[in-house]
Amino acid sequence: MSSKVLKMLVLIFAISIVLAACAPAATTPPTSAPATSAPQPTLAPATTAPQPTAAVATTAPEPTAAQPSAGGIKVGMVTDVGKVDDKSFNQSSWEGTQCGATAVNASEVKYIETTDPKDYEKNIQQFADNGYNVIVTVGFALGDATYKMAKQYPDIKFIGVDQFQAKDDAHPDVPLANLAGLVFEEDKAGFLAGALAAQMSKSGKIGAVLGTDVVPPVWRFGEGYKAGAKYINPNIDVTVVYHSDVGFDKTFTDPEWGSTTALSMIDKGADVIFGAGGKTGNGALIGAASKGVMALGVDTDQYLTVPEAQKALLSSAVKLIVPGVCDIIKGIAAGKFEGGNVVGPVGLAPYHDFESKVPDAVKAKIEELDKGLQDGSIKTGVSPAKGAAAAAEPTTAAAVTIAKIGMVTDVGKVDDKSFNQSSWEGTQCGATAVNASEVKYIETTDPKDYEKNIQQFADNGYNVIVTVGFALGDATYKMAKQYPDIKFIGVDQFQAKDDAHPDVPLANLAGLVFEEDKAGFLAGALAAQMSKSGKIGAVLGTDVVPPVWRFGEGYKAGAKYINPNIDVTVVYHSDVGFDKTFTDPEWGSTTALSMIDKGADVIFGAGGKTGNGALIGAASKGVMALGVDTDQYLTVPEAQKALLSSAVKLIVPGVCDIIKGIAAGKFEGGNVVGPVGLAPYHDFESKVPDAVKAKIEELDKGLQDGSIKTGVSPAKPS
Repeated sequence: MSSKVLKMLVLIFAISIVLAACAPAATTPPTSAPATSAPQPTLAPATTAPQPTAAVATTAPEPTAAQPSAGGIKVGMVTDVGKVDDKSFNQSSWEGTQCGATAVNASEVKYIETTDPKDYEKNIQQFADNGYNVIVTVGFALGDATYKMAKQYPDIKFIGVDQFQAKDDAHPDVPLANLAGLVFEEDKAGFLAGALAAQMSKSGKIGAVLGTDVVPPVWRFGEGYKAGAKYINPNIDVTVVYHSDVGFDKTFTDPEWGSTTALSMIDKGADVIFGAGGKTGNGALIGAASKGVMALGVDTDQYLTVPEAQKALLSSAVKLIVPGVCDIIKGIAAGKFEGGNVVGPVGLAPYHDFESKVPDAVKAKIEELDKGLQDGSIKTGVSPAKGAAAAAEPTTAAAVTIAKIGMVTDVGKVDDKSFNQSSWEGTQCGATAVNASEVKYIETTDPKDYEKNIQQFADNGYNVIVTVGFALGDATYKMAKQYPDIKFIGVDQFQAKDDAHPDVPLANLAGLVFEEDKAGFLAGALAAQMSKSGKIGAVLGTDVVPPVWRFGEGYKAGAKYINPNIDVTVVYHSDVGFDKTFTDPEWGSTTALSMIDKGADVIFGAGGKTGNGALIGAASKGVMALGVDTDQYLTVPEAQKALLSSAVKLIVPGVCDIIKGIAAGKFEGGNVVGPVGLAPYHDFESKVPDAVKAKIEELDKGLQDGSIKTGVSPAKPS
């Protein structure tokens, strides 16, 4: 597929709307998950970012989060209007904020969701008045308020997503030393989307449904789409409609208008629809899917975030918002922050279900166009904003190229909304950051195929192979020994020297591991404090998998730490094979409901789709639930109303950073320990007592400095 791209300069970030009313993120933030089916394409070179190397761990290492010296930092984010679960740029901005806060060991990370544009300045002021060191504001519309507040508070660092920093009469002091704008060349992503649409269209008519063209990133997406389509076929009929007839409070939050507009285009013959503009754009995608018409998403890989449109999603025009925000925050802690603009990478997401339907000639053309956009031989001709002069072509930062990166999943689906999805997103992030020419995945359907699937990538000249899950450990070790020139990353695969693995550490194999017992401990401590009945439960995949064991036993230990007399029921799905233990939502739901019938009033679900079933079961009974791996409030909407928090591990930046380290020549075999913690309380923010929050903070610090031990063994004793 294609290798997405972008020229880097200074600092930037992306488009508006995010989460839901001021919610503190306890410790660590969320991630996302891998994609299914065949090999996957592109992503572009990422902005310069600190390249962490991980310590080689011995048995049960006690790691600290990246840049622990920054522990006093408080990070706040102000969204534009809309919701945090917009499954687009707002959600990505918050995840990037949480990622950065975790990476620098921030003491506090919260957000405020704007409901009225008049409140932009007031909301930023709230964070400034409460001693926040870093404030992220999301969206073009917050640009003036962010600039004003940055001038007023020169000691606070500000990150403006999709806020280009330009010197003019209204902003005479640009660049401010404490304000970085994270920006993207959306016209290039839109150009690729338009070129793809034009090549896939049978009718010669395509459409685009967008938010207001007053917002420059939206304008660039729409006009880039038109330019890319016309580049392929000058005679193609392209209808581009912006929702500029309403105010900022409505333009990105109107899925009904988005759907109606898309359906109108389809009625007139359009057979590909591009939806760009928060929930408004999502409505267009869902409308297209309802008619069996191909669609293109925006900002993030919307195949993973808008399941209602999956069957229609050909690809998405993406920009890497999560690592963009995260890296800037890490740079602040490292003393490397500069005011001005930071340009992030853009490109196309995988073809997913359309992988076999997109002709090779079309894929090759997209790759060719992407390279031309990167090297400047192809221009989009799109101005940076409506009515502005055509933009100058930025130069590309030098990037070390790793040719091909592949990922092999464990059994289950890429849209598991948990660790698999996160691993794939981390792989794509890394591929983009190092300007890889190809990034693909193979989804394992039978555990017997682990080795064969890895072999496929090795035989086809892949330089980096990521394998996901403890169960692939032996196959990964064997292949790493057989192919010493290929770099291997084993997610959740602790590297330990024993009779079966006598050569550990292998110089070309890094295990990305997490102290799940600590995240589980915090989840258990929270559950014990929130329980009214004195009975709580946990529903998990098999305890043969050490990370699952550590989550479950950590949960039990944390609950008992708070209340030695609490009744904790922990049930592992160890009565089935690996092909079923993580893919059984019915068992997860039934088991959770059984616990609830016996009085449990908090349920922890951990184990892919099996754990998700437990969360949904709890939600159906109005019982509080705790998710796992990623912030599942954002990925399991059916359980949102019940989700108190999630026990998370930062898989996306973990995988991404190791790949960047390979390109930078900083790769080491052994173990890399990633950070863990609790996700925000979201809808429970006002329901969790301050004393409980303070206790969780205290426990988290104790787990970090070693004064509190979970007492959990690294794996189930044999």
